[in-house]
Amino acid sequence: MPIILIFPDIHDQRRSRDKKERRYSPLLSYLQSEGYYYIDTLRALEPYEEMYSIKALTVKWGHYSPTGHRIISKYINAHLNEWGFTDLPELKETIQKEQERLGLSSQ
Repeated sequence: MPIILIFPDIHDQRRSRDKKERRYSPLLSYLQSEGYYYIDTLRALEPYEEMYSIKALTVKWGHYSPTGHRIISKYINAHLNEWGFTDLPELKETIQKEQERLGLSSQ
């Protein structure tokens, strides 16, 4: 069962700060319409836009800084907890339901 992680680049972060639409909005719409589990990590950074500059959240070549990684990892973990993916019995049940939804046999 895939969990799709979307990591914005520096351009996406600039667009967010300028209150512009995400370049990958069509992808998000598709993932949502198909019922995929996905995490748009730009949502993790948005509450911190006033507190941190893009430069503070990234390092050379657009990779994330330790601060950026910390913010994003907490956001990802919160989603995994919300979906019950950190509780093994609940995770097994979720996988079974997803396999049934997709018409796959459990193995």
